[in-house]
Amino acid sequence: MEKLLSVAIGGAAGALARYGTVVIYQRYSPTTFPLAILTVNVLGSLLFGLVWAYAEDRDWVSENMRLLVLTGFLGSFTTFSTFAFDEAMFFRSGSWAIFVANLLISNAAALAAVFVGFRIGKVI
Repeated sequence: MEKLLSVAIGGAAGALARYGTVVIYQRYSPTTFPLAILTVNVLGSLLFGLVWAYAEDRDWVSENMRLLVLTGFLGSFTTFSTFAFDEAMFFRSGSWAIFVANLLISNAAALAAVFVGFRIGKVI
C-alpha cells in the first residue's frame, strides 16, 4: 500500500506540474510548435537521469522515494503519449516541417538529457 501511495502522490504532482507548464506555454508562447511538451519531455528526462544516478550510488534513497519521483512524478510529468498525439495531428494536417522537427528534436534532446542528467548525478 505504501508503494502505491508513493506512485499516486508523485503521479498527481507530476500531472499538475505538466499541466502548469502547458498552460504557461500556451499563454506566453507565440509559436504553434509544441514547446511545452518538448520542455517537459527533455526536462523530465534530465531529472530522470539525475535521480537515477543519485539513487544508484546512495543506499539511503528508499525504494518508495524512487517510486514517488521516477515512476510517479516523472512518469506523469513527461508526456510521451501527448507527444505521440501531437505528432499524429501534425502528420494528419500535413505540417511536415513541424512533424519532422518535433520528432527529431524531442527524441534526440530527451535521450541526451537522460545521459547528461546521469553524468551530473554521478558528480554531485
